[in-house]
Amino acid sequence: MIAALVLVLLLGTVAAAASAAGERAQVIVGYRGSLESASRVIQGYGGSVSIAYRNIPALAADVPARAVGAIASAAGIEYVERVQTRQLTTHILPGKVWAGTPEIVPWGVDKVGAPSAWGTTRGDGVRVAVLDTGIDATHPDLAGNLDAAASYDFIDMDEDPSDIPGPYQGHGTLTSGNIAAIDNDVGVVGVAPESTIVFFRVCEALEGNCFTDAIVAGIDAAIDAGADVISMSFGGSAASIGERRIIRAAWNAGIVLVASSGNAGRPPVNFPAALREVIAVGATDSDDMLADFSSFGYDQELVAPGVDVPSTFIRGLGRDSMTLELSPTARELGAIPMAFTAATDEDGITADLVFAGLGTAADFAAVDASGKIALIERGSLTFKDKVANAAADGALAAIVYNNVAGGFSGTLQTLSTIPGLSLSREEGLALRAELDGGATVSLSLKVAISDYEPASGTSFSAPHVSGVAALVIAADPSLANWQVRMILDMTAKDLGASGYDRTFGFGRVDAAAAVAAAAP
Repeated sequence: MIAALVLVLLLGTVAAAASAAGERAQVIVGYRGSLESASRVIQGYGGSVSIAYRNIPALAADVPARAVGAIASAAGIEYVERVQTRQLTTHILPGKVWAGTPEIVPWGVDKVGAPSAWGTTRGDGVRVAVLDTGIDATHPDLAGNLDAAASYDFIDMDEDPSDIPGPYQGHGTLTSGNIAAIDNDVGVVGVAPESTIVFFRVCEALEGNCFTDAIVAGIDAAIDAGADVISMSFGGSAASIGERRIIRAAWNAGIVLVASSGNAGRPPVNFPAALREVIAVGATDSDDMLADFSSFGYDQELVAPGVDVPSTFIRGLGRDSMTLELSPTARELGAIPMAFTAATDEDGITADLVFAGLGTAADFAAVDASGKIALIERGSLTFKDKVANAAADGALAAIVYNNVAGGFSGTLQTLSTIPGLSLSREEGLALRAELDGGATVSLSLKVAISDYEPASGTSFSAPHVSGVAALVIAADPSLANWQVRMILDMTAKDLGASGYDRTFGFGRVDAAAAVAAAAP
C-alpha cells in the first residue's frame, strides 16, 4: 500500500513537472541591441517571435514560461513582461433603436456642439485610428470613411479586422460610428463625419479582453499609418512597459491620444487613460451629470456623452428593448435582446409568462410553455440551448434573468427561431414573485432588428472627444498635438466645481468652441 502511494505521488510529481515544462507565456520583450540579436535569444530558449514592433525596440513572443527569467537576464535584453489584459469599458444599459431612416443626429453629437462646427469643418483629411474589437466594413454609415487597406487584425493576425460575434460584438463598430458615421440621410452621423477611420483589432468579442501585445502593435501601426488621433475604449489597473513606450512614441510622432477613464464608478482612472500623454475621458448623461458608472479621479481630463448614445452596429444585429405589460399594472423593464435573437413582426408578441427553471429539457417537460413566454434563470446551460429548449416546447419567446445581481448582455451564437432576451436578476425575481403569488402575468414584447444600437460606457465618451480632436486638427492642420489638447481643455464647458476638478476634469468637450478657437 505504501509502495502504491509512493508510486502515485511520483507519477503526480512527474505529471506536474511535465505540465510546468510545457507551459507557455506570451510576453513583450524590450531589447538594447538589434532585433536580430533579440530574436536569436528568444529562439535559443525555445520561443518564437510573433510581432516585431517598428517604433520601439521591442517584440512580442511566445516562450516557455520557465525561460522568462533567463531571457530577461540575457545580454542585450532590457525587459521581459507578460502580456496583460485590458477590459472594454462598456456599461450595459437597455435602449431603443430605430430602423435607420431618417438619419438622426445622436444626442451626444449634438450635445458636444458638433453640428455648429460643421460649417467650418467636418474632419476631412484627418485620420483617426480606432483600437477595438473589430469593425463592420460593409456598414453604409462607415464603409466610405474606412481606410480598409491600412487596417489590420492583431488578434487573428490578418488583414480583415471584422467585428465578429460574441457578447461584446459590435463594440468597435459602435465607437467608430461615434467618431465618423457618414452624413448620408440614413442612420446616424458622427462627430467628424468626413474623417477617415483606420481600424486595428486589438480586442476579442467573447470576453471583452484587449491584450497589451496587440495594443502595442495597434499603436505602432497607427504611427506608421499616419494617424492624427488614436481612440482607445479599454483600460486596466496598471500600464505595461511596452504600452508606456509606444504611447510616448505616438505622442512624439505628433498624435493626439484619447482613452476612456473606466466604468468603476469611483477613482482612479484606468490605464492607459491615466498616462500623461493620453486624454482621459469620463462619461456624462444628457443633463451633463457624471454617469454613475464613470470612473474619475486625479487624471480625469475631459468628459463627454456616454449614456444611451446611439451609433452604428453590425448590420442586422442592432437590437431593441422590450415593454412588459404586467397584470394588473403596466411597466417597462430593462430587457436586452441577445445577439442573434429572432425579431418579432410589427405587432409584437402578447402572451402569458411561465417560469421554466434553468431551461433544461426536464424543466420544460414539467411545465406547459406552448404559446407562452418562458422565464428562465441563468446557469447550467448556454443561452442558445435555453432558448432552443423553449422553442422546442412551443414557447413564443424566452427571457433569461441573471443569477447574480444586475443585468447582462448575452449571445445566442446563431440566429434563433424565437426571440431571446436577458433581464436583471432583480427584475426576474420580481416576475417570479408575481407568478408564485398566483398572478397571471401577461407580457407584450417587440424585438426590432436594425443596423444601429444605443450603448453606454466611457467606451463611447472617449470617441466623442476623438471626433472633436479630429475637427480641431482639420480646422488648423498646423497645430501640434499639445496645442490641440490645450484647445480641447481650455474650451470645454466647465461642469461641477469652478475650474478644473477631479470629477469632470476641465469639463465637457465643446466642438463648436474648440473649432472656433482653432480656425485661422
